[in-house]
Amino acid sequence: MSDYALFVVAPYVAALMFVLVGAVRYVLWHGQPDRAVTANPRGDSSGLVVAVTRGAIAVIAIGHLLAFAVPGDVLLWNQQLLRLVLLEAVGIVAGSVALAGLLASHVRHVRAPNRWGAWPPIDVVAGTLVLMGAMSGLSIAVRYRWGSSWSEVTVVPYLQSLVRLAPSTTLVERLPFLVKLHVFGAFVLLAVAPMSRIVRVVTVPVDRVMQRAVMPAANVVRPAWSAIAGWSTTRVQDARASLLRNDEEEN
Repeated sequence: MSDYALFVVAPYVAALMFVLVGAVRYVLWHGQPDRAVTANPRGDSSGLVVAVTRGAIAVIAIGHLLAFAVPGDVLLWNQQLLRLVLLEAVGIVAGSVALAGLLASHVRHVRAPNRWGAWPPIDVVAGTLVLMGAMSGLSIAVRYRWGSSWSEVTVVPYLQSLVRLAPSTTLVERLPFLVKLHVFGAFVLLAVAPMSRIVRVVTVPVDRVMQRAVMPAANVVRPAWSAIAGWSTTRVQDARASLLRNDEEEN
């Protein structure tokens, strides 16, 4: 498959699927009577592992977001060796914790009793993609050191070109295979995520924001709507009674 298909067509297809499928999943999920996300029933130790893993993934996600949003500030930070080493160490530690937690989660699921149920196939695919992303990302951090600096002048400009709708693959085509795998795997995960339970990471916060934004407006509109409904109901009943009376008089 050509680099154009992998790094130009694929990201836009993935983004379109994420938006469309995610919107449909949100509407269906929002219509359920109980949308609360259930807690992990496997015990405190398992819940702690999940919390630590999610925290590590959050640290990695924030780091990636900062690298994309403020690349100049990141490069300025990395001009001092101590700060560069600190940033790289935080990434490696967070990646190691996330990878260990994801592996533990997969092993625990495979060895869990049947009463916990089996993952749907799409969740298996999504979980495998997350695991592959963590493995490739950690491998890149160890093998190609100072990634927080070189990625700012290679991967980030490519991603920014996608956002500007003027994709340029010149830089990404020259990257090592492992880096290409990591980037393309992120696109595949973006496409698959809305069809899996991973989408709850987005739907739950969005639902909370929607409730906070819509409820005040609903509280303002509801009295007026009730008044209009009551007034219109009275007028409809009067008109109906008048029509029936006229019909009886004609007969």
